Amino acid sequence: MSRFNFKTLTMILSALALMACNATQEKPSKTVNVFDELEQKVIIAQGAKETSTNWANAKGASLSLVGPIYQTGLEKRSAANKALTKVISYIQDNPKKLDLLAKRSISGQFSTITAKEFVLGNDEFSYVPAIFNVGYGDETALNSVFDLVQGRGNDAEIGFYIDAQAWQQGRIHLQGYKTIKRKGKDRNSTWFTYRLELKDQDNKAKIDALLRMSLYALGSDIREFASINRDAVMQFNDKDYVVERGNGDTHAFVYQDRVKLIDNEIEAKINALDKERILNKTAYARSIHLDQSQSYLMVNTLQDYESKVSLLSLKNTNQNTLMWESKQWDEFAKQAFYLPNINSQLILTDKRLMLKKQGKVLLERQADAIHSVQLVESKNQAYFIDGTIAYALDLNSAKLKPLTAFGQIDKLSLNPKSANMYVISTSGMLSFFDIKNQRLSPIKSGMSVSGMQACGDSDNLLYWQGSQAYVFDKNAQQSLAVKASSPFSGDIVTGTCALNENKFMLMTKTGEIRQFDGTDFTEITLMPGTYDAYDTLNSGFIIQYLSNNEFIYGGKENLKIRPSTTESEIRLDYQKRLGKINSARSWLDKSSIHQAVFAEPIPKSDMNLYQALFSNKLETSVQTQAYLTFLNEEQADPLLVANKPSLFNALSGGVSVFEDGNIMLVKQGSLEPDNLYTTSIPNWEHLGFKVDSLYLGSQGFEPKVYKELDNAQLTSDIVSMTIASNGEYLVTSLTNGEIIFESLSDTGRFKETFSVHDTQVTTTALSSNNQLLATAGKDGLIKIWRLNLNPMNEDSWIRLETELKGYAGNVLDLAFMSDDLLISTGTDQTVKLWDIKNSNRVQAEMLGHTDSIQFARYDDSLNIIISSSDDASIRIWNPDTAEQIKSFKTSSHSVSDYDVAANLLAYTQNQLIWVKNLASGNTLGKVALSDEPLAVELGVNGQVVYAIYPDRISVFHVSSNEHINDINLTNQNQIKQVFSSFDAHDLYLMTNQEASVINMGKYALFGLDNVY
Repeated sequence: MSRFNFKTLTMILSALALMACNATQEKPSKTVNVFDELEQKVIIAQGAKETSTNWANAKGASLSLVGPIYQTGLEKRSAANKALTKVISYIQDNPKKLDLLAKRSISGQFSTITAKEFVLGNDEFSYVPAIFNVGYGDETALNSVFDLVQGRGNDAEIGFYIDAQAWQQGRIHLQGYKTIKRKGKDRNSTWFTYRLELKDQDNKAKIDALLRMSLYALGSDIREFASINRDAVMQFNDKDYVVERGNGDTHAFVYQDRVKLIDNEIEAKINALDKERILNKTAYARSIHLDQSQSYLMVNTLQDYESKVSLLSLKNTNQNTLMWESKQWDEFAKQAFYLPNINSQLILTDKRLMLKKQGKVLLERQADAIHSVQLVESKNQAYFIDGTIAYALDLNSAKLKPLTAFGQIDKLSLNPKSANMYVISTSGMLSFFDIKNQRLSPIKSGMSVSGMQACGDSDNLLYWQGSQAYVFDKNAQQSLAVKASSPFSGDIVTGTCALNENKFMLMTKTGEIRQFDGTDFTEITLMPGTYDAYDTLNSGFIIQYLSNNEFIYGGKENLKIRPSTTESEIRLDYQKRLGKINSARSWLDKSSIHQAVFAEPIPKSDMNLYQALFSNKLETSVQTQAYLTFLNEEQADPLLVANKPSLFNALSGGVSVFEDGNIMLVKQGSLEPDNLYTTSIPNWEHLGFKVDSLYLGSQGFEPKVYKELDNAQLTSDIVSMTIASNGEYLVTSLTNGEIIFESLSDTGRFKETFSVHDTQVTTTALSSNNQLLATAGKDGLIKIWRLNLNPMNEDSWIRLETELKGYAGNVLDLAFMSDDLLISTGTDQTVKLWDIKNSNRVQAEMLGHTDSIQFARYDDSLNIIISSSDDASIRIWNPDTAEQIKSFKTSSHSVSDYDVAANLLAYTQNQLIWVKNLASGNTLGKVALSDEPLAVELGVNGQVVYAIYPDRISVFHVSSNEHINDINLTNQNQIKQVFSSFDAHDLYLMTNQEASVINMGKYALFGLDNVY
């Protein structure tokens, strides 16, 4: 605040100080447990209900609407505050319309409703910072502030603050206070905070929602509450907390101290400064190109007279695709580019410039004199110099346009962020080209440079000649020498500018790399390491920043990636973050220290008001949770409940707490709407904590068989089951040629039986979008069925699309590679890839197995097929070439599983379970077993592995190889198939006649084990 009414402020502070003293005097001499103190506060708050003024029945009281409350003049002018101003005026001017919206008489709740414009620094509103400072603090202190300011008249006031930044991001965060005092009753005050997600909504929809939120604040009652200092509570955060609701929904909560996290992150980043990642098959690189998403790297190499252009995925470095090659010395690539958004390649060789899109050549131009090819990927444009003339190339239409306004030029450098350019003419004139205004501005004559690079948001130009480097400062319109700490060891050959930091690097012919500050152009550091292994004939000098504080460098040897930050930069950055955590941003943030525990349930009238305003019924747990999210409240704060179960049993009943090692399990009975006690959700960011939460499923914490799939109508034995990738559908194949197709979702449940083959159905597969179903039978046929499930129609939900004939032997497994390609394996010992869109024939066969192939999986992120065979091997295939990439030796009767999402393969070999990451090639676990299991299954993104036996399921932690637990089974002999649900919370066990579903969510906690 710029100024306060000194007298009022002094009275407020004195009153608060006096109350603090009184509170101290009332405490016993010994230290009071913070949770015992909370329990006493709740009892006092419940008693205060009888003497407090009722907000919801305030007939005769005049209401003042204060707001929007703001902190700065800039915030006052924000779109969010302008919207809130409109809403407050509308409430004042249209009381009867409010009644129609709320479906009750809000206007009759008060005698008058008057808007009062908040003015920052005005004496009249000098109490507002104190209100926000108290927030969900002691209600007595809150009431005292209002008594001092407003006296003890017959009045009501509500103040509104809106988060301007959240509004821009499509979120409405409305908070504030309300207070009321009637004659003969005590003052009643509270704090409120509401949140609503409205992404992709227009301004009209956001204002309408804001109006309804404001009306909820206006019409809902004041609930008595007790406050607790959350800072004091957080010293009890050393355990993992699990809450099991009465309906079985189970959630885990891990409280993480952000200061500890930052300390650990600092050390991890510092320890990683000297670590490098090697990009295999990139030796003798002459040039590279990164797409704008930094997902793909185009590498141009020249070795032993072979010129190759390869595309690497930086997310999965094993994915390396050859895009172009020349095995003769008569042609070699100079530059190569890949644009994934339009699936196009632009390749410059010593003979031609080629533009290819989806394999089709759109442009080919003689390239004897073409150089300096540069891209603006966001506009699908390329620029280059041919001879002395610059050209623009539209990469969509392949149209060329000469840039005659440039005249004759020798060099060109394009800023990839702004698309602005610097050019140097053949006469040595440096000019700047503004792409937006299409204006070429001469800058400096007599320029002679060996290389240059336009940089970042500033549009500065980095250029070099010999062992000297300079920066042309566009704002200052002058060239300044780069300030190296010592002379360069040789001539500078290349430079690069960081995309998201104000830094740049220079590399010399000797391989020396130095990094500089982009503001004052001083040297930051000489990058450590050895960079002298360059072959000037075959390899280039590669250096380029990545967006995540890393850079790529190399030449003769394989390209490497290493951090670009220094220890001093890391420590300075984290000091800023620590400072932000340890200090409040403003008086508006002070309220986050306190947390409210409401001493009474949410009134039925408030629930009805919410349903009327937002047309959201509160009939299911999901709908109730949405309501609590709106209120920024939760049914039970696990840390509070676990440390004081007696309090929450007194409030709502049905609470029990169990301790299991480092886990505190809170079980909460089913709550009726009339008994919905809640707590406010703390501001974790301001408190210096973050909370990781994990949904553990809907069947409670302990593993148990909770569902036996109905087999009463089975007409024959079960052969196999397939679950949809999103978990919504289950397909059961039977020995009589039928399938059972059923929905597993809570809405739109159905179950249909349909005949698909004349003989036994051996296996089935669902496409990723659930629109195609593939079935295989002992009749030698593979059939593709078109599904129409939205909405489900009993007469037309399935129709035959095509038949694939000529399969020799039995098909044992099917998997969709896409809507056009299907993988099959079986007793003929081959992996077949079928074209199911055009020819309905085998497109490729993968040969190498010597016995039946039990299963195959396609991993689209790695573009590989994994097959497991009775020949005691697992093989990895490239589907594009049908060639084997690698293989793993297993053992007879080995069982295996593959987690596509995590790229993890698990298989048994000689009473061991091996778990391997196929993306990195690393072995993540080697679990010792007492005997061979019937099946293995990975869970929780490969954190755990299940070994299934006839009488039990053994659970192991992969990284530590620790045996966690055994789950005993009864009547589960002759298990023939095991698989997990898409979210890894459920494990399906299938026999000839039935399928059982076990909740395994408890072991998902291993997904949160990397806390500190």
